Amino acid sequence: MKLKKIMATLLLAVMILAQFSFIQLGSTVIAANEQTTGRFHYDQLSNISKKIYDGIVAMKDKLKTGTENYDLVANGHFTSDEVKSYEDGTVNLKKEFYAARYAFYADYPEIFYVSFNKLAIRTTKDANGTYHAYIGSGNNKDYRIEGFEDQAAVEAAIVEFESKVQEIVDEVN
Repeated sequence: MKLKKIMATLLLAVMILAQFSFIQLGSTVIAANEQTTGRFHYDQLSNISKKIYDGIVAMKDKLKTGTENYDLVANGHFTSDEVKSYEDGTVNLKKEFYAARYAFYADYPEIFYVSFNKLAIRTTKDANGTYHAYIGSGNNKDYRIEGFEDQAAVEAAIVEFESKVQEIVDEVN
């Protein structure tokens, strides 16, 4: 029981800390005429990073598995030719991915079970010459936070976390 309280408190602290922006405001620009999405960190991204971010959002429910891969080409975020141009060095795709990954983490602090340092992007070329870009665990076994051995453990922690949050809300009300 004591371990559950510690875990719930730790998860709550992570969510609260994740609400703070660690981006230096001096290095960000918001266009005056652009409409924003209401997701602060997403709105700071380049168009390429936004496509990657959108891919991470699309796989949000699959993140619970810790092992799921998501093909950005097959799901329409990029074309094969775009990925090929990134491979040719036109754009540093990893740098764009790191920005998207950080922005997602900052905009979705409730995804506490993913070790975003383990979430990776890789590009491949299939036998037909089509390029693909996959978001997944890369060279890691999975991209879950240590202590979450499988999807069932993640889902149990989410239920416990939501219960604790509701308990706190009820106390405040």
